Amino acid sequence: VAYYQGEDRLIARPLQLKVAESSRWGVYEKYKHIPGLLMVYIWNVRSNVQIYAMNYTQAEHLLSTGKKDHAQTDSYMNKGAYHTVPSKKLLEDLQQYLMTKDKWKERLAQP
Repeated sequence: VAYYQGEDRLIARPLQLKVAESSRWGVYEKYKHIPGLLMVYIWNVRSNVQIYAMNYTQAEHLLSTGKKDHAQTDSYMNKGAYHTVPSKKLLEDLQQYLMTKDKWKERLAQP
């Protein structure tokens, strides 16, 4: 759980961390119904760390933004999971979720 003191209240968010030595991204349906869950992908942990953070709905939406609708794959539809090495297109789409020190409070405050 991550938390900080907002202007008028304490804000707390559950986090699901996915940590990898390289770039790996995935969506796992078992997290879909956890209220306020923030999916956090931490890549390249040994050097040049990149952190992406989004809610489940945003992560699920990214499954359908490329040439192929990955939300319709057997893996996601029948097993509730999809993971991949990000394509160039997915990397472009993920940039809006790239975290910096200055973005964390705003990201934690979003639903």
